[in-house]
Amino acid sequence: MMKVAVTPDVRQRAEELFPPAEVAVVCAGLADADFPLAGSNAESVHFAILHLSHGDLGQFHTHLKMAKTDWRDVLVAARGY
Repeated sequence: MMKVAVTPDVRQRAEELFPPAEVAVVCAGLADADFPLAGSNAESVHFAILHLSHGDLGQFHTHLKMAKTDWRDVLVAARGY
């Protein structure tokens, strides 16, 4: 399993995008997610999920689920390719 703690920068971005009541849910979801073989890309995966969510909890869960299947998909989607 490749679970990665939420960094202060990721938490700050979550706080910028989501209402205070949802930040803990978002950060817990990111911290509990398993991204096999993500390694040093894990923080980028977290940022990509947040970017794609646009501060919408439903979209967050959609992109978190996508990343759990293949985290590379959210990196590509966030870059707009």
